[in-house]
Amino acid sequence: RVLNAKEEGVIANRDPEFLHDFRVALRTSRSVLTGTQGVFPKRCFRRFKSYLAWLAHISSTPRDLDVFLLALEGYRLRLSKGRWVHLSPLCDLLRGQQGNEHLRLAETLNSPYHLHLKHEYQDFLSLRSTEGSRTVTGQRPVLEVANRSIWRAYRKVVHQGRAIALDSPLDPLHELRKWSKKLRYLLQAFEPLYPHEEVQAIVDALKRFQDHLGIVVDLNVQHQWLTTWRQAMEHNKLVPPETSQAIQALDQLLANGERKPRACFAADFDAFDRRAVRKSFKKLFRPFS
Repeated sequence: RVLNAKEEGVIANRDPEFLHDFRVALRTSRSVLTGTQGVFPKRCFRRFKSYLAWLAHISSTPRDLDVFLLALEGYRLRLSKGRWVHLSPLCDLLRGQQGNEHLRLAETLNSPYHLHLKHEYQDFLSLRSTEGSRTVTGQRPVLEVANRSIWRAYRKVVHQGRAIALDSPLDPLHELRKWSKKLRYLLQAFEPLYPHEEVQAIVDALKRFQDHLGIVVDLNVQHQWLTTWRQAMEHNKLVPPETSQAIQALDQLLANGERKPRACFAADFDAFDRRAVRKSFKKLFRPFS
């Protein structure tokens, strides 16, 4: 329902929040579908898992560009006025690329291929109880299935989080961010099965360190784009040296911006990994057997 409600706004490119909400609903749907693997027949599971992954892929770059453009206002306030003036070619390039990516996404969402798959997925969800009853896992209590899925994601988050250091490269941070999102969406999707206040406390602790991870990952994505754009523009002699220097100053600003969220992540992950939270997870989600 949320995907359908936000899709029109995404296609019209009215506001970045439409795409943000669309992707949150999409990730939630993916998390629940993959987290309940075995409930539905393999053919259905594989088809719709692939469909949701495809939707996530085609909407990823437009969202990253939205985030970068929204962040630019904050960067402008932290750069000298002289530097910012020379970033105009970069800003124009960024807005143009954002427009092109959103147009490409809108065309895809309006395509017969997507409309057919979307209707298939809606039909599948409307028949979910019938489909689920065909499998052994589908006949198990939903609490048992939810416990196993949440417990697995939790163990994955704890294992990966304990291995992160202040100077860890991007890949393990990105992987931890993905699993922490899966865990959060599973907790929120199955929340009616559990005591609300206890689950909400866990989600709040999870969200705190997840937000810091998001900042670090976004800064790295923006750094990669800046490096690529600067090299391409310099190679093709599209910008004066002042613009290249301004881009380098912005890139340094991004690099310096990582220090605080990395340190905050370490502190907030330690808070999430404390004994009281571990006891709550064992009490609420440890599998039956």
